Amino acid sequence: MSRPTIIFDYDLTLSPGESLADVIGLAIDSHRDGAELRRRFDDLQGRWQEGPRTPADLLTAFRLVRAIRRSHIDAYVDTRRRLPDDLGHVFDELRRRGVRLHIVSSAYRDWLLPIGRAWGFSDHEIHARYHLGWFGGAAHPLTVGHLLRSASKGRIIETLLRDGAAGRPLIVVGDSAEDLRAARHVAADGFVAAGYYAASPVDPPALPGVAVQRVGCRDALPATLLAAVARP
Repeated sequence: MSRPTIIFDYDLTLSPGESLADVIGLAIDSHRDGAELRRRFDDLQGRWQEGPRTPADLLTAFRLVRAIRRSHIDAYVDTRRRLPDDLGHVFDELRRRGVRLHIVSSAYRDWLLPIGRAWGFSDHEIHARYHLGWFGGAAHPLTVGHLLRSASKGRIIETLLRDGAAGRPLIVVGDSAEDLRAARHVAADGFVAAGYYAASPVDPPALPGVAVQRVGCRDALPATLLAAVARP
């Protein structure tokens, strides 16, 4: 029997920041060339979303990721280990009602996995598109997932549906155009646009057959989730 399922994004949906930027920030703070790296990081962040990315941008991004050590990831995980009480309660209530919960994110497995575990998710419910490589004790971004392009969020959710790990009604919760594309790709029954953390959250149009809801306040998310799965 198919069970209702909610798919959550992580960055700017369950967490108030962009996790890779947060981890890089911790790495910069402890780096001997921190002031110069901070200048480059701030400059790169201001242009990264604008595109196209130049070879110089990619080289800067590579150097910034290479500044990451495992201790920086551990420090970041510690800042996110505690789930807000209201989300913890609603996750428990949704599971009690038989709702399946998954996190599908473009964040890195290196920190998403321990954070998801701390929040009560099983490993098979945590799906990160990327992971870091390691060389000489430093992070290395050029893994197979980056070079060959990892599966999109839509493809990951599609696989969950095919394998019976997700069911319907299916609701996708996210802040970005990528999340909306994933919802369209799998013909989701509902899309919750998380507009409370992102500076420019996705503004989904009316979608045939999809119940679209916009949540502009994080405190309203729990009630929105419970109402979404209560609909026939």
